[in-house]
Amino acid sequence: MQLLVEGKPNKVIADDLAIAVRTVEVHRARIFEKMGVRCAVDLVKRLAAMDEIPGLPNRKNS
Repeated sequence: MQLLVEGKPNKVIADDLAIAVRTVEVHRARIFEKMGVRCAVDLVKRLAAMDEIPGLPNRKNS
């Protein structure tokens, strides 16, 4: 999820994780579907609204 939030392209994510690009594409599509979003920007907005962006302080506990 962190790599998606950072805006990394599928090829870079695949290389970083040593998996196939197609595997990244499938996981990305499933994440978007489960989160009810159509693009990475919408995913980041949804995660921010839920205070679930990895690496950012949780506003609920601040």
